[in-house]
Amino acid sequence: MVTKILNPDFVRNISAKPIFCFTSDIDWADEEAIAACFSLFDEFEIPLTPFITHKSPYVEKRFSGWMQRVGVHPNFLEGSTHGSDVSEVCRHMQSLNPAAKFYRSHHFYGTSSVADQFRTLGYEFDSNLSLFPQSDIRPLLHSSGLMRYPVFFGDGMWFNQFPDRAVSELIPLLATPGLKIFNFHPIHVALNTPNAAHYKAYRESGKPWQDQVASENGTRTNLIQLLRAVRSLESLGAVYLSDLHKMATTIEGEVTPSKRSVPVSVTTAGDYDAMDEKKRAAFKQGEFSKQAGGGRYATSRDTNMRELEIDFIISSIKAFSSGKPRIVDLGCGNGYTTLRMASEIDAEVTGVDFAESLIADTAELAKELGVKNMPDFRVGDITTLPIPDGSFDVVVTERVLLNMTSVESQRAMLDKIHAMLAPGGLYVMVEGNRDGLAKLNESREALGLVAIPDRGHGNVGSLKFEEDGFQDIIAGKFATLDTRNFGSYFLISRIVQPMLVAPASPSFDHALNRIARDLQKVLPDLFPGSHLMGRVLKKVGSQSRRHPPDDGTEAASRSVRRGA
Repeated sequence: MVTKILNPDFVRNISAKPIFCFTSDIDWADEEAIAACFSLFDEFEIPLTPFITHKSPYVEKRFSGWMQRVGVHPNFLEGSTHGSDVSEVCRHMQSLNPAAKFYRSHHFYGTSSVADQFRTLGYEFDSNLSLFPQSDIRPLLHSSGLMRYPVFFGDGMWFNQFPDRAVSELIPLLATPGLKIFNFHPIHVALNTPNAAHYKAYRESGKPWQDQVASENGTRTNLIQLLRAVRSLESLGAVYLSDLHKMATTIEGEVTPSKRSVPVSVTTAGDYDAMDEKKRAAFKQGEFSKQAGGGRYATSRDTNMRELEIDFIISSIKAFSSGKPRIVDLGCGNGYTTLRMASEIDAEVTGVDFAESLIADTAELAKELGVKNMPDFRVGDITTLPIPDGSFDVVVTERVLLNMTSVESQRAMLDKIHAMLAPGGLYVMVEGNRDGLAKLNESREALGLVAIPDRGHGNVGSLKFEEDGFQDIIAGKFATLDTRNFGSYFLISRIVQPMLVAPASPSFDHALNRIARDLQKVLPDLFPGSHLMGRVLKKVGSQSRRHPPDDGTEAASRSVRRGA
């Protein structure tokens, strides 16, 4: 069996900065409580690692293709439904999630026989130790060969050790170096459990948890304070526990540890801004590559909004193009939009993306969608890939310029799009809108809701356009044929739903969002607040693009381009 040891570079990194990991022992919670817990973390764009006690359709759907990020939560105590002895319990947990490589026992129960049994089954690590909140917590190598990641703090501590202490006392510790692994239970987040007595009363009542959500300060409100603090701190990132394990370990004898590079997740905009252009591009490519295997919506959590974007793109191409257009989808990701265009438009369709792992997903997705007219998918950096002038009748970008590494690269990309279009060609885009976000937040804050950050934890490099500035940029290059701001959808999904479900967290899959999607189709822009702008632009003029300097990346992109 492969032996893994601590990576010295990782130890040095966490000796200087904290790294965050939020986990959740599912503890037989119902599906609505599980969804409510994940929705809160989605709102803050922070990953949550579940430890399952049973089969959860929500967890299995959410982590479809990524079940290696889901741990198991065995119960070895007397009367356990998981089994009557250590071996039986461990085998039962393996059947719940065959992809699991880590565990945390109910009540942190742990013996050498438990660790040895999981190690025999191929597990690599656990989080089966709870410590008092302190700085400089590090991974520990257990005698079984498992790596152990201790818990820094859990919601049970508020109920038992610190019932009279405020979360504000914990926040200064968050900035100290070391592992910061948290554990929050879905039922306590859903109930906003304020103390052990409230939870006991809920258990004894037999009533649905929805009827007993605490309005006072409790688990959920305290967790919100922690998540806000985590987003604001300089750190090594907030990551899944499985990704933390990859960062923390190296295979003994594989490489010289001091030479091994450690991937570091970015938590703050400050970390991202400190990077040069090449490092920003590499960071972006790494982040998008991680989304492979996540199904059709791998690159978008708001599935209703994604469908509205695709509807806008396809209907615009049908309305403003003719014949059999040559279409290119730049930054196509896993190809979901590209495949939809190929299915619904009689066209020659090409998709290009720099994440090879996402392009690899296109074949399976095409089978799922029943696509017969398979697009030509290519791997390459759209900013440097050599595309002859006038090659396409339609260019599509969907949240692509939003992810450029600088304002200058955004403008250069617009020039390149202009050049690759045939005379009179169409550019159909859905990109970021800073003015719309400001209007949305103005309304949210007036109604007591938290402002949505311009650069969220999950996208610290977001570059949105200002509406007037965008018009100045395209002047002389493109004429505007149509606009869409998706205001009706954002009014309901980002204002009405959060107010309706409070104090619970809003969710992207709420029934109201489907209603908002239908309303958007009939009454497109009732409200000016939206962080997205849809535009249909027609090429005018003959200005050629400004070619970026050749720094060697163009040759590299050609070497990985498929079908070139």
